[in-house]
Amino acid sequence: IASAERKARKFEREVGPLRFEWHTEDRRALESLLEWKSRQYEETGVRDKFASPWVVELVKRMSRRRSGSFEGVVSALYHDDRPLAVHLGIRDGAVLAWWFPAYDPRWGKYSPGTQLLVRLLEAAPGRGVERVHLGQGDERYKRSFSNGELAVAEGLVDGRAWRRGLRALWVGARDLAQSTPALESPLRWFRSLRAEFGRAE
Repeated sequence: IASAERKARKFEREVGPLRFEWHTEDRRALESLLEWKSRQYEETGVRDKFASPWVVELVKRMSRRRSGSFEGVVSALYHDDRPLAVHLGIRDGAVLAWWFPAYDPRWGKYSPGTQLLVRLLEAAPGRGVERVHLGQGDERYKRSFSNGELAVAEGLVDGRAWRRGLRALWVGARDLAQSTPALESPLRWFRSLRAEFGRAE
């Protein structure tokens, strides 16, 4: 947090003032998020979730969703009305799920994504949010900001035995590759190849 605040002061000295919005209706913010996230997926060799039009439509609908205690929250960090970092989260009552964060890589040296998270966490209690779930993954920022862990599970229900078998093989191969350093490069290569075929389809 201290490091993020230092970088925020440095940004404001060298570039200009920053502005945080808990939820913005600014369409440019969400479009920027989708663009940055797609670029991030491409650079890391992960399949671009936003290459499918139905996923983009779902995300846009979620960002506008307001139903009882459930809502989509598009938080943004701005400079001169230009988004520097954006996050689309899902809120249900006092819990906010950290879902899709991204930032403009041109400003990466100032850590705008971390600055956005710090400001979101500072604003959360005033918005009635008591817990922010950072989601699965072992990213460094999650270890730095979390103060606890919850065990969760994921799964798939499929009535077709052959598909269950294929899924079990895939998950076993993926877990082996992720736990074996020697397989890390081939796994990255496979992801980029799979992403290429996904785009060709």
